[in-house]
Amino acid sequence: MFITKLVALFINPSLWKQVHDNKMTIVKFYFRVVLWITLLPIACTLWGVTVNGWSIPGFDRLITIDVTVATILAFASWVAINLAIMVISFFTCWMSANFSAKLTLTDSLIFSTYALSPFFILGSCGLFPSLWLAIIAIFIAIFLSCYLLYTGIAYFMEINPEKGFLYASSILCVALITLVGMMAATIVIWGSGIEPMFNSFK
Repeated sequence: MFITKLVALFINPSLWKQVHDNKMTIVKFYFRVVLWITLLPIACTLWGVTVNGWSIPGFDRLITIDVTVATILAFASWVAINLAIMVISFFTCWMSANFSAKLTLTDSLIFSTYALSPFFILGSCGLFPSLWLAIIAIFIAIFLSCYLLYTGIAYFMEINPEKGFLYASSILCVALITLVGMMAATIVIWGSGIEPMFNSFK
């Protein structure tokens, strides 16, 4: 159901109105959609780095991460992704009054989840760890997410396109700041000595 709606939004952005009108409680939407779609890239990457592994150009060894450590990192990543969605949703809701779009936190969570969905879906590429595959997937996800954000916000928020463009740009800034915050936290944690244990096989 969620994937079907997501594909339809690329074809016809005006369907964002239906997404807005299809009300759910924040708890119901979280457990029906957010919980599972954020698990997709985590589960795929966990399998990829512990079972499939990857190799570095110039070396003939297959590298994997210790299962226990990878599981802990996967759980931490899942929590971080969920917190990031909540932060973006909160600021989307908070900024709405400045753009004549009175949203609830539930509305903001629904919009943020749909807009970020390309990242979660293409995160399944983690099943086959590869630098170039990851780079390609990231660029495609950025393009698709920005498309959903900029084409859908005016319909979902029921505001004019000019305000929608400014609102979308503000949300994008919040998302980038959140991403930088997650990266900084990762650097601090790894710098304190908590880092993955790698296994190397011929």
